[in-house]
Amino acid sequence: MAETKLLRECAKYLSSEGIYYTKNPTGLLACINGQFVLFKFEEVTLPRKLTASGGLSYRPRSLREFIGKVRAIQSETEGRK
Repeated sequence: MAETKLLRECAKYLSSEGIYYTKNPTGLLACINGQFVLFKFEEVTLPRKLTASGGLSYRPRSLREFIGKVRAIQSETEGRK
C-alpha cells in the first residue's frame, strides 16, 4: 500500500500549490499551467487519448521525484507563455 500513501502525499502537495487535479484509485490527473499530466502510482496501461492529444504521463517513485517533475513541468510551460 505504499502507492496509496504516495498518492495521498502527492495530492496534498498539488492542493498546497493550488494545482487542479482529479484523483482515481491508481493515479492523479493534474492540469499544470494548461498541460495535462497523468501521474500513475501502479503498473497500468496509459490512456492513448491522453498522449495522442499532447498530454504527459509519469510514474513517480517518491514524493521528492514527484515534486521535481511538477516543478520541471511548471518551468517548461512558463517558458512557452
